[in-house]
Amino acid sequence: SQRVVLRKPPGDRRHEFGFDRVFDVGAVQGDLFEEVEPLLPGVLEGGHVCIFAYGQTGAGKTYTLAGDRRRGEPGIQDLAVAELLRLAAQMRGGDGVDGSPGQAERQDAVTDEAAHEVRITALEIYNESIQ
Repeated sequence: SQRVVLRKPPGDRRHEFGFDRVFDVGAVQGDLFEEVEPLLPGVLEGGHVCIFAYGQTGAGKTYTLAGDRRRGEPGIQDLAVAELLRLAAQMRGGDGVDGSPGQAERQDAVTDEAAHEVRITALEIYNESIQ
């Protein structure tokens, strides 16, 4: 864990921030997803996950979360959803690629099928207001 303490006038108010991980400018989407991926199985077990991007305007928060569809670069959100679908298919006995069980497994998958409800919310806060 990394800590940063800022003093801001007037009165030199103290602001303390803690970070689990800070990525440098050379980090790519895969580097960030490596941090998120181990948290995802817990979602299918009822856990909650929050992916939070913070930074100044132009720092790359939207790109990090949403990616760039024109260039075919998925964001962390898309990668996380794809992984959740893969994990859910794997739990159902499918091959984890397209979510459908193999022919030999189809009978068992129907009787042992599990249902998962996952809710995803994306918020943008700009100048201290939700957009």
